[in-house]
Amino acid sequence: MLMQQRILLQRYSVTVFSSVAALLLTHLLWLQIQPTIYPFFLAAVVVSSWYGGWKPGLAATVLTTVLSEYFFLTTFPSLEANPINLGRTLYYVLVAVLICWLNSKVRSAQRRAELNALEVERNQALLLENQKRLRESEERFRLLIEGVRDYAILTLDCEGRFTSWNKGAERILGYQEAEILGQPFSCIFTPEDIENGRPDTALQIAINEGQEKDDRWHTRRDGSLFWANGVVTPLYDEAGNLRGFSKILRDNTEVKQAQDALQASEERFRSLIENVQDYAIFMLDPEGRVASWNRGSEAVLGYQESEILGKYFACFFPPELIAQGLPGQELQTAIAEGQSQQERLHIRKDGTCFWASDVMTTLRDQTGRLRGFSKVMRDVTERKQIEAERTQLLENEQAARAEAEAANRAKDEFLAIVSHELRTPLTAITGWVGMLQTGMLDEERATLALETIERNANMQAQLIEDLLDISRIIRGELRLEYGMVDLADVIADAVEAVRPGMDAKQLQFKLLLNSFPNPSTKEAQNQESAVSSTLVWGDADRLQQVIWNLLSNAVKFTPEGGQVSIQLERVEQTEPLAQITVTDTGIGIRADFLPYVFDRFQQADSTSTRSYTGLGLGLAIARHLVKQHNGTIAAESPGEGQGATFIVRIPLLQGNELPASSSKPLQEHQAVDLAGRLILAVDDDTDMRSWLSTVLQSHGAKVIVVDSVAAAIEVLEQTPPALVVSDIALPNEDGYALVRYLKALEVQNGIQIPAIALTAYAAREAQATAIEAGFARYFMKPITAADLITAIASQFLQG
Repeated sequence: MLMQQRILLQRYSVTVFSSVAALLLTHLLWLQIQPTIYPFFLAAVVVSSWYGGWKPGLAATVLTTVLSEYFFLTTFPSLEANPINLGRTLYYVLVAVLICWLNSKVRSAQRRAELNALEVERNQALLLENQKRLRESEERFRLLIEGVRDYAILTLDCEGRFTSWNKGAERILGYQEAEILGQPFSCIFTPEDIENGRPDTALQIAINEGQEKDDRWHTRRDGSLFWANGVVTPLYDEAGNLRGFSKILRDNTEVKQAQDALQASEERFRSLIENVQDYAIFMLDPEGRVASWNRGSEAVLGYQESEILGKYFACFFPPELIAQGLPGQELQTAIAEGQSQQERLHIRKDGTCFWASDVMTTLRDQTGRLRGFSKVMRDVTERKQIEAERTQLLENEQAARAEAEAANRAKDEFLAIVSHELRTPLTAITGWVGMLQTGMLDEERATLALETIERNANMQAQLIEDLLDISRIIRGELRLEYGMVDLADVIADAVEAVRPGMDAKQLQFKLLLNSFPNPSTKEAQNQESAVSSTLVWGDADRLQQVIWNLLSNAVKFTPEGGQVSIQLERVEQTEPLAQITVTDTGIGIRADFLPYVFDRFQQADSTSTRSYTGLGLGLAIARHLVKQHNGTIAAESPGEGQGATFIVRIPLLQGNELPASSSKPLQEHQAVDLAGRLILAVDDDTDMRSWLSTVLQSHGAKVIVVDSVAAAIEVLEQTPPALVVSDIALPNEDGYALVRYLKALEVQNGIQIPAIALTAYAAREAQATAIEAGFARYFMKPITAADLITAIASQFLQG
């Protein structure tokens, strides 16, 4: 800015100086010879416009005009008197302006010429520099191409013949440049590729798409094969004409071998994962949907692969955790940190909850893009239970230590009791058997020996059965056979089982059923509540085991002449319940032991001087069985020597829950004979089909098993069966489609074939839909063999 101001000052200074100089010279000559006044002034304009440009020239014109008028002509005061002066002035101004314009044009042309000359010089210098750099670049590129040994870099003419060959091509392909130039590049392809026209196809793809890439086997000069990654690129001149092709090859044989080895390793790893049973190992896609499923997943979570693939993994979480958004949080944590690890509650297909230790890891490709997640789960429910108990024990260090020591003592005492309880009857058995073998016993003593052996064998069998039941309970393998059970009958059978013991101790016994209507009265038979008043849904044998256990304990712990009573009554809570109360006047239960009376391996007296035998397992088994019947069991006692009371409550069946059929169920399932009956079983599960076939054939039936509706229809068209047992959820077409076909068959041919639905759908709506669709009976999985045979036999009896 300052520089520009200085230049402007210089230019206008020249204008002023030249104008004043012209004035002085004109004034000097005017006094001597009075020449014309304009030559010097025009010279000032020429100098100003040439040096300063257009604007300084105009400024000089104005300044010299003013000076000439003022000092020499005085035109403007006397315009009318001297028009000649006015003409001179106008002429001068026009000439001065023309001079300024011409000078500006000349200066502009001169400046452009100078700039053009400078531009030409600069371009020439740049061109020389570029040519030098190009030569250097071409030299470096040539040296680079020649020196590359890991890549075969070569060029082809338009017909695909080799025109250049670098050192890397010699090393990889084995040809010397002199022997390969001019040869068709198909010579490096395998015979199979040459036969399929692959070389020409590669060139054509390169022309059409601008480049051709492939990974394939190529042939060296010695005939050996190598796996190469190749790129073919077309080469064009400035006019767009095809000049040839460049091809770059890299020997990736080691990479290929590594990939093949990796694939084999992955296959072995996949096989290993598939056969892992203790861990649920599965994959999720980026949205959290199940993408793979191993056998361990089936074992831990209960889903088959076909029914879980594609589902969102939140189905493994309890509803309350889903409501808290934990599945999505787990995905986000894994994405942010690369891994998410925790222990929390999960839920199986059957609705049971379990503690699982799981690790979720993100899976990303080489670019870092998320490809999904891997998740490994292990059922740690038992460990969590132990940890919870341990945490509870450790709340108070001193109390925890004492309780742990007590637990150890209880374990040792239990083992001692087990040893004692098993050895005692065994000693009696072996002792009497030895005496029987000697033949020393008379008939009376031999009879006593056999009775003693039988009693002790039964005692030992009961002890072993209790141990097995506890083992099944611990493993979750105790299974119940459900059906309608009359509690009055169960109680009566249990009472008969313990009556010899009561008679032996001369105990007073009371059986109270007065809270229920008497089923024998006509009035009660007309009441729906009376029909279902003592009916429950459960396992009759296991319920009898509960009542027998309570009664046998009451008999055991009540002294001679005491009293034992059992009462069955109806109580109303949120639903009607059957309440069974067993009361005795025996030794009672200490207050400190009462909270533990239903625990496994617990006895109030476990010393070597105890008065009563047993393992302390009966009440623990009873509690589990009652719980399996959706019931509760509780113990009460005023204290030692004041007797005890045990209360069992189980939900009663209501009238609207009774089966629609009024026919009496078969009691002896094994007696059912289905000989000659052809039964068609339809189920898509292999194990289920095998089970159905075995059960039905064991009762004399002829069985055809199929896995789809289409296969079932083929059987129906050829050999109509006597009855159909079908699942509802089947591939492609469901069981309803099969029932519709059976109805159409009945309309067309008059053939009536009943169908029984055997499905996992448990909703009442599903049952109503199935019956309405045409199924004669509806059963939910799992079903026992006895119940299935009873249903089929009942159907034949009705038919």
